[in-house]
Amino acid sequence: MTFALEITTLGGLDIRQNGHPLSGLASRKAEALLVYLAANPQAHSRETLADLLWDDRPPAQALGNLRVLLNSLRKPLGEMLAITRQSVCLPTCPDWQLDALHFEASIRTQQQRERGGLTLTPISAEALETALRLYRGDFLSGVYFRESSRFEEWAMLTRERLRLQAMTALENLLDYYKRCGDYPAGIRAAQRLLEYDPLREETHRELMTLLARNGQPALALRQYEICREFLEKEMGVAPAPETESLYR
Repeated sequence: MTFALEITTLGGLDIRQNGHPLSGLASRKAEALLVYLAANPQAHSRETLADLLWDDRPPAQALGNLRVLLNSLRKPLGEMLAITRQSVCLPTCPDWQLDALHFEASIRTQQQRERGGLTLTPISAEALETALRLYRGDFLSGVYFRESSRFEEWAMLTRERLRLQAMTALENLLDYYKRCGDYPAGIRAAQRLLEYDPLREETHRELMTLLARNGQPALALRQYEICREFLEKEMGVAPAPETESLYR
């Protein structure tokens, strides 16, 4: 499905309008403003947005810079943006999508099911897999906006929150696939967890076990070596006794 406006933030930043890259914005900070408005679809005062993007500038100059950005956004987005003299908003509507919001909504639905006492089922596991396909990398990975420390702080907190949600979803899937005996799927979940945190020793053990049960003992032993090398290089420690015991 092609949206009038599609903003991809997981694994980088890509903004498309009707399937084509959005052009004509005043600066990279116009992209930052659009991302923030999409991630927080409620009305924001102009003063708040100006301070978010230019916290190192006098208020009058920051507000002037904001006016320039809003004009550059108004041209391609038109009535999609709600702009008044006091506030700015990108109201939720079917015409645009932010992948981070879509990801969080999918994860939240599954969390609500789990709070209701329901364990993962084949249908809910597939729903989690679908949500995780949206998570192609960290929020705004490799994207930096100079002289916007408040925006960078917000992006960092958002990045950590989304990463934690992705890792929790992978942990749930890993446990589900183990219980089902679907070792190849469990192996994929464990490997992806280690991409986000290669120092998770318990996940190395899970992966060793799954590889062995899947008839790949050589790869299971190799995983121990990978774990040992990471721990020694990054933390200067040896694997835990549980890991050594599993290796033996």
